[in-house]
Amino acid sequence: MINRLNYKVVVGVSCLYWLLAVLYMYWPGWLDAAFRPYEKALPILLLACWLGWKSKGWALMPVVALVFSAAGDVSGDSGTSGFLPSIAFFGVAQILYAVTFARRFTFRMSRVPVVILYIIGISIMIIHLSGSPKLIDPVLKTMVFAYITVISAMALTAIFCGSCSIILPIGALIFVVSDSCIAWDRFISPFPNAGFWVMFTYGLAQFLITMGLLHPKSKES
Repeated sequence: MINRLNYKVVVGVSCLYWLLAVLYMYWPGWLDAAFRPYEKALPILLLACWLGWKSKGWALMPVVALVFSAAGDVSGDSGTSGFLPSIAFFGVAQILYAVTFARRFTFRMSRVPVVILYIIGISIMIIHLSGSPKLIDPVLKTMVFAYITVISAMALTAIFCGSCSIILPIGALIFVVSDSCIAWDRFISPFPNAGFWVMFTYGLAQFLITMGLLHPKSKES
């Protein structure tokens, strides 16, 4: 567990992270909207700096994954032309996460039911997306389904990530929920407060994944 010497740092970073995340979600009118996409990336870059500092280099790939996520955040908020680059940035991030988790792969029979539920859930999403009239562009459709593949690899490797806190696979699955909200709202059926739920689940997912990666290092120190 996180030792007492690090408690104040953890609380301080966590508070700053959520303060920045809330600022993006409830952007005040007196601030220039042009800065909003870049502010969106700040909490993720904060996690990258924190993870890089605490891990002392062993978590290079997840740190880079967070940087690519931040780039995806900025791109995704840059209008319709930024959507495809955003998918590409996040795709790279998911691959880096998946490789990191796969290196710690430990099969646990108790987590097989979670995998089965995941497969059922993602299959339902794929079926709905396959028949969506809003997803007929071949390039976009290819990228969306390629992204589903890599984020599924990330989630499944996280479920069996050995020596990691349970909050890491929880964060990975919440990440899938966040991106599923985007896909459902954009390509299947818009739903109320979609932007809030996407950002809240995304912020929580990245936070839990980072904490899950730091947990074993904290326990060893």
